[in-house]
Amino acid sequence: MLENDIKQIVIDGHRISLVGLQESFIRIKEMGIKDRAQLKEQIVREIEKQNYIAPSFKSGPLTIRVIGPGCYNCERLFELTLQVLSEMGVSADLDKVTDSAMQRQFGITATPALIVNNKVKVTGRVPAKAEVKEWIKGAIS
Repeated sequence: MLENDIKQIVIDGHRISLVGLQESFIRIKEMGIKDRAQLKEQIVREIEKQNYIAPSFKSGPLTIRVIGPGCYNCERLFELTLQVLSEMGVSADLDKVTDSAMQRQFGITATPALIVNNKVKVTGRVPAKAEVKEWIKGAIS
């Protein structure tokens, strides 16, 4: 370990100390990882070798995107998703996206579409409430 390799960082307003941060980043840089998701996973693996990382941090925040031009069904899907999150007591980064570039990025050809943690769950229809609930449960467990 590098001398004095204890760094303090602030995450969500909480000051935490990490041991071996600089050393971990040196090893990660040598790996040459380009994919953002793989990079995040490797950072967690490296940091966790010398530090405790809570399971909730490893899974990351829940991100949900409702994709579509803003039509009636897009709004219905957004409201349904918001209702399910509220009933489950789950917080998420929920957003409506009308940008067609994101549609193309995920190969979406019919709207509305629901993306949970970068995985397309449904396109072209408003799913049943139970389906949305199952997808969210699957994403947080």
